[in-house]
Amino acid sequence: MTHQTPSLRDLRQQIDDVDLAILRLIEQRLQLAEQIARCKEQLPDPPPLTDPTREQQIITRLQLATQHPLLRDEIPALFHHLMQISKQLRLQLRPSLQDDEMLSPETPPTKSRSS
Repeated sequence: MTHQTPSLRDLRQQIDDVDLAILRLIEQRLQLAEQIARCKEQLPDPPPLTDPTREQQIITRLQLATQHPLLRDEIPALFHHLMQISKQLRLQLRPSLQDDEMLSPETPPTKSRSS
C-alpha cells in the first residue's frame, strides 16, 4: 500500500480550514471577555476591567504549554494583541473608562482607538 502525500492545494485548504477555526475561537474568546466585563459590572464594587497579573499568568501558561520554540517566543506579542482587542471591546461597553485603566504597562496603545 502506497501513502500518497497531500498536494499543495490540499495543504493550502487545510491551512484555510485552520485559519477559519482560529478566527472562530478568537470570536468565542471575545464573547467570553464581553461576558466577563458585564459580570464585573454587576458586582457591588466592580474590579478594574484589566488585570495585568492575570494577563501575565495567561501568557506564561501558554508559553509553557506550547511545544514549538518559535511560537513560545511569539506568544507574548500574539496574546497581548488579542488582549488589546478585548480591551477595546470592553471600552466600547463602558465608554466612561479612562484609557489609563484600559491599557496595561506592557501593552502599547493601538494607532486607532475608534471603530
